[in-house]
Amino acid sequence: MKQILYLIALIPALLFAQAEPVQNTEIQLLAKQKALQAECAQISKAVPCAVGIGDVDKLPAAMSRSERDARYKLALSVKAFVNYAASDSSWIEDGVAQELSKISGKISIDTIALVNSTVLNFEYGIITDEISGKKFYRVVTLMVVNPQLYNEAQKEIEQPGSSSSSSEIVQPSPQPAAKPAAPKIDFKNIATKTAKFLLGIARKVIGL
Repeated sequence: MKQILYLIALIPALLFAQAEPVQNTEIQLLAKQKALQAECAQISKAVPCAVGIGDVDKLPAAMSRSERDARYKLALSVKAFVNYAASDSSWIEDGVAQELSKISGKISIDTIALVNSTVLNFEYGIITDEISGKKFYRVVTLMVVNPQLYNEAQKEIEQPGSSSSSSEIVQPSPQPAAKPAAPKIDFKNIATKTAKFLLGIARKVIGL
């Protein structure tokens, strides 16, 4: 009962802590969708995140479907993070991995994802179906468990010497060039912060 009341108390905050939707042209939206998915794929190693898609002929319904899709994928991202962090103590600080492993067995990971699902970015546009020619709204939602840690990881991948930003356009070289070494992005510190954050939420939910 205590867990349920805690979740109910948090839901209003979740509903209003959302980004304002941004309208795009079809080309802009598809480019941003690809960029967000590529960025999230990198950052999810340290901070669980997800990109949800909603295609419906009415904007409110598309937004709702996109959020549900993002929340489902976020739960999977949280599960993947917890399973990996709990089994590999070299990825996060000593002791945190063991504690995360113990407490993850006492609470549903879906619950952690629900409590911490924050919409960081809403993008939408009108898409034309290539076959039927019908138009519909597509909403792209970026959902994260912790906006501050996500932004911290985002800055890490944008540092000089790290991989190119997902929105950066790389111009073709007129002459063949040697392939650069793969950049090393150190997410260990951020991943440890994420693990501690999730532990804090889990303790509150189960009343520790």
